Amino acid sequence: MKRGALVAVCCLGLSGSLAGQAAPKAPAEPRMSVLLETDAIGANAVVPTHAWIENPDTIPLSSATTLRWVGPSFLHLGTMTGSACVWSTRPLEIPVVPARSAASLDLCISSDRVVVEGTFSIGFVLLYGRGEAAPTSYLLVEKTLRVGLLGSDTVAGVSLRLASFVVPGLLFFFLLQLRGVLAPSALDALRLATFSVVYSILLSGIAAWLYPPLQVRGTSVTRFIVLCAAGAASALALSSIRQRAMAAATRRKVGLADSELTALGKALRSAKPRNGPFTLTLTSGRELIGATAAPRVEGGTALLGWFEIELPAGHSAHPELGSLKKLQAEGDYCRLLERAHGLGLTPVPVNGLLERVDGKLRNVSGSPQIERFAAADVQALVQGAIQDIGQAGITQQGPIRVQ
Repeated sequence: MKRGALVAVCCLGLSGSLAGQAAPKAPAEPRMSVLLETDAIGANAVVPTHAWIENPDTIPLSSATTLRWVGPSFLHLGTMTGSACVWSTRPLEIPVVPARSAASLDLCISSDRVVVEGTFSIGFVLLYGRGEAAPTSYLLVEKTLRVGLLGSDTVAGVSLRLASFVVPGLLFFFLLQLRGVLAPSALDALRLATFSVVYSILLSGIAAWLYPPLQVRGTSVTRFIVLCAAGAASALALSSIRQRAMAAATRRKVGLADSELTALGKALRSAKPRNGPFTLTLTSGRELIGATAAPRVEGGTALLGWFEIELPAGHSAHPELGSLKKLQAEGDYCRLLERAHGLGLTPVPVNGLLERVDGKLRNVSGSPQIERFAAADVQALVQGAIQDIGQAGITQQGPIRVQ
C-alpha cells in the first residue's frame, strides 16, 4: 500500500516537471510612450511630438515594424526635419529596436489650412514583430487633441491666437493716438479694427520670419506678449521719430527773435527756393513777390526776396566768385549761402522783396530782407509770379554783399 502511494507521487512529480518544460515562457511585450508638446492645434499649424519605444525582451523587434496614425483626415503624422514637419500617407518605418533597449522618435502633427473645430481622439499604432518575422501584433497609444481655427489656447475665455491678431495692432494705434501722432478722430471704429488686424498679422509674419519656431509652435502666452511688446515698441519708435522730425522742422522755421541773417538761412534751408517765385496776398490787398516763402514758428509766412552777388572792393579776384555767381544764376540760394559760410564770407542781406503797385513791380523800401507776416494778415500764398505780370516782369534786385 505504501509502495503504491510512493509510486503515484513520483509519477505526479514527473508529469508536472514535463508539463513545465513543455510550456515556453511568453515574450515580454514592448512598451510605447507618446508626448505631445501641446494638446491644442490651430489651422496650418504644427505640434511637435515625441515617442519612445522600449523592447524589454531578449529578441529584437522586426525591421518591418511600423508606426501608423489614426485621426481626422485634416491632421497628419510626420517627422521633424529642422523646423519643418514632413509627413507622408505611408506608415512611418521604425528603426530596429535591439533586445533590452529603447529608441526615441522626433515626430510632429501638422494640420491643413482647413480644419474642423472640436476635440478629437488620435491613436498611435505600433505594428511589430520579432526577429525576422512579419509584424503580427500591435500596440495602441491614445491621445486627445483640441483643434481650433485660430487655436484653442485661451486667456480669460478669449482665443489667444485670435487675440494675437488684434491686440498688438490695437495697442500700436492706441499709443499713436496717446502720443499725438494720430488724432482720435482720424480712425473710426471700423477702420481702427481693420488696420489693427492688418498690422497684427504683419507683426506675426515678421516674427515668424525672424524666428521660425514661433510659427511652428503656434501661439503661446510668451509669443502673445512678444507681439504686444513689438506693437508698443514700434508705436513709441514712430512717435519718437515724428517728434524729432517736428523739432527739426521747428528749428527751420523763422522766429520773431531771429536775426536777419539767421532768418535768411532758415528760410533758404526749409523752403528750397529752386521752386520760386511765390506770391503773397495780404488781407489789406497788398501783393508781394519773393524768391520763396518759409513758415514762421508763431504761424504765418516769412517771404524771402531776390538776390545778386557782389564783392566789396579788394575781393574781385576771389577764386570762388565764379562758382558763387553760378549758384546765384541757378537760383540755388541754399547752397549759395552754405558755400559763402564755408569760404568764411558773411552775406549781408538787403531788401529784395517786390510789390505790385499800379500794375508795376517796385522794390519794397524800409523793410528788412526777410519780411514776416502773421497768419491773420495772410489772405493767400501761391507758388508762381503775379498772374498779369508773370516771370518775365521780375528783375532780380538787391545784392547780397559778401565781406
